Order: sequence, then structure tokens, then C-alpha cells
Amino acid sequence: MEIKLLSVSDVESIVALSERAFTDISDVWNKDMILSAYKNGNFFILGAYSESLLAGCILYSVAADTADIEIVATHPAFRRKGVGRALITDAERRLSENRVCKIFLEVRAGNEPALSLYEKCGFERISVRKKYYKDGEDAVVMIKNIV
Repeated sequence: MEIKLLSVSDVESIVALSERAFTDISDVWNKDMILSAYKNGNFFILGAYSESLLAGCILYSVAADTADIEIVATHPAFRRKGVGRALITDAERRLSENRVCKIFLEVRAGNEPALSLYEKCGFERISVRKKYYKDGEDAVVMIKNIV
């Protein structure tokens, strides 16, 4: 598996992967959202490739010495094969090299596979945002100190 930094030219592939990875379409970042985030700067997407197939991606933004993971998406055929963990690990390395010391994320309270992955990667639950998602589901806020 190869992990590399993606660019604006990869947006169609990123959206297609997200649409396959998430059962709730409201969780998917559309093309306009991604392009807007790129234009604002300090926004990065890493892609994990298995041969020529985009097996997973992680979207994150950076502000000063903190980062926010926006999405971790894994193609259904590559789930439970270390793709998500590899993407998080690579993002942490890149962030640490750029003097980021904390990473935050929100995840659906009912998304047990994602919660388990993040906890295995060293994230800790710090709070709950009630009715955070459009469908009313709560979000669990998590943090990881990487310094």
C-alpha cells in the first residue's frame, strides 16, 4: 500500500470513495466542499492506494498547532485491513513534523468501528456534542496529543 498526498485533481476519486464508504450520504463531503477547503489553505488529503485503486483517504485541516480530522474513509473492500490506521499514522507523522501537537475529531456516537479504530490509535473521548449530525445523532469528540 502506498500513501501519498492528494490534490485538487483527485477530487472526483475522493468523492466517489466517500460515497462508497459512508452509509449516510450527509456525511460525505461533496466536490464543492472539498474544493472550497483546498482554497482556504491548510487543508490536506492523504490517499492510500492498493495498486491503482484508492483504498482509503483521510481529510484534515490545520490551524496553528492543532489539526482536525474531517473524514477517514475506507473502501468497503479494504475495511479491517489496516488502511484507516495507516492513514492516521501517516497523518500524525506529517503533522508532528509540522509542529502540530493536538489532533481533534468528531465521530458519530453509534459508529462503533470508527470509535474502536480511533481509540486503538490513541485518541481519547473528551466530550459529546448532542444532536451534532443532521439526523440528530450525537458526536463523540476525541483528542490525541502527538507531542
